[in-house]
Amino acid sequence: MRGMDCDFLWKKNALIYPRTNSPSLAKSLLTSWFARRKSSLNVRAAALLRSSATATKLSSMRQSLASSKAKPVLHQGATTPNHSVEGVPSRQCRPVIPLLTLRSSTSNRSLRIEAVANSYLSAVLESHALSASVEVWTETGDVAGLARFFGELGALEKPWSGVRNWASLESDFELSATCTSLGAVTFMISMRGLRGAPEEWKLDAGIETEFGQLARVADEAEGLVRG
Repeated sequence: MRGMDCDFLWKKNALIYPRTNSPSLAKSLLTSWFARRKSSLNVRAAALLRSSATATKLSSMRQSLASSKAKPVLHQGATTPNHSVEGVPSRQCRPVIPLLTLRSSTSNRSLRIEAVANSYLSAVLESHALSASVEVWTETGDVAGLARFFGELGALEKPWSGVRNWASLESDFELSATCTSLGAVTFMISMRGLRGAPEEWKLDAGIETEFGQLARVADEAEGLVRG
């Protein structure tokens, strides 16, 4: 700055070095320069913050819009496609109506028979360690035979000897029941699916229950044929 006995060297709007014969003037000029630079930086920082806030808001709006598209609203009575474990579209979802539950007396394992459509029931075997399900068709006499199987067990007045069996027509769902003289009843359950396919599967598992529970299970089994 000429005329003020002071020279500044500038490079890309940055102060390199002040030269002056007056220390007080140099201090004043430096203070003024740093004040202007600080003000400029504050303006830039505010602009960046506004830009960042706008970007965050836009991102949130995009995510909200994507979420609303991914989760369609279902009205009462509406159905959505149901997919099997293998990812192949199956029948449409329908209200699940529990009909029969066989619970283990020694673990959290259970077998549920549920009505999920007019033409078939679903048998679901579950515990912390496993989960599997198969379909039981109502048009082949399987359901009537299953109800009769549980009904005969519930009609027994004392523990029995030997093995009592039931199997679906295609043998993809089988049950066998044994009982000790002390009344400990063991159901062996066999399920299999995708028969003949490369990923055919089969599951064998047991459920231990008490003789006194058979009457309740038999009463629930009557709902299999009533439904």
